[in-house]
Amino acid sequence: MKYKLLIFSAFLLLFGCKEDFSVWKAYNEKWLADNKENYIDSLLNDSVKDGYVDAGITKSGIQYIIYNKGNVGEAIAKLSSYVKVKYRYWLIDGSNAGYDTGEEAWDMTKYTAGVQEMLFKYPKGSKFKLFIPWNLAYGQNGLNAAAVNRFFIPPYSTIIADMEIIDVFQNSP
Repeated sequence: MKYKLLIFSAFLLLFGCKEDFSVWKAYNEKWLADNKENYIDSLLNDSVKDGYVDAGITKSGIQYIIYNKGNVGEAIAKLSSYVKVKYRYWLIDGSNAGYDTGEEAWDMTKYTAGVQEMLFKYPKGSKFKLFIPWNLAYGQNGLNAAAVNRFFIPPYSTIIADMEIIDVFQNSP
């Protein structure tokens, strides 16, 4: 499956088919319709083995598993904050969609709406797994790998993320 996505992505990049991602959107929607409940159940089962402390679904539709609620009394991010986050993203087919080592603090506006939502709730030291719907991830535009020197994320991609909040700064560090 990873190779199908890689070939599909390469085709789009080579032939400039930037406009029509209806095939990828349809794949995402069908996969979610067919597998979402089973996938979330397997995430929860794996999390029980790993020792999670909380799990649920936000009002916006982000499904989450919290492994560590962080350091009590530590600052929680605001929109004006800078946050160091260690993360790894996957697409629903299991292909790697990006990572960050948490060495650099990013302005909160650089994070997707789905990631921001969780960063606004938890302090430094928090660790969680997120299942972020496409509309709260990179949306209908996706993420162009060349523009950000990162991985390519197709439009309409649901993102699975393992994240850890390394530090929160109220001003630029």
